[in-house]
Amino acid sequence: MTLPRVALGDRCSLLFTSAAAVAQALDETLRLEGSSGDPEVELQGAVAALAPPPGTVGAVLVLDSDDQLALAAGSAELRDASRSLFLEAGAQRVHAQPSGGDEPGAVPVVFAPDVAQWRALREAAEVAVVLEQSSLAGRVVLDDELRRSVLEAG
Repeated sequence: MTLPRVALGDRCSLLFTSAAAVAQALDETLRLEGSSGDPEVELQGAVAALAPPPGTVGAVLVLDSDDQLALAAGSAELRDASRSLFLEAGAQRVHAQPSGGDEPGAVPVVFAPDVAQWRALREAAEVAVVLEQSSLAGRVVLDDELRRSVLEAG
């Protein structure tokens, strides 16, 4: 399963996650690496721990680089940038919130819309991902297919 990805400029991207994507990746890992216990129980526990909570949209803000030194060096900048990341639908803005530990070059976040924000995300003429951090700024309007897949995950 390919995670929906939005390029925010030429230096970073946002990968949207879902319980289904996490379950599929973990299931594949358990099949390849084997399991010491009941694989179904392990899978359910791992999905519950890693998947975004119900009613939220999960994502990972990543630096677009294969250079490990650049990823490590850019991690603090990426954490700072995640504080100015949001989904925008009309006048509604849903700010990203940190969701767990980060790896070099990757910061997991969740968007937790309230009822009015969910309605705006579903009904607005356009939904955009916006990053307002000076060195990593970007705004991308989601196409209909990506918008549906992102909102169905939440």
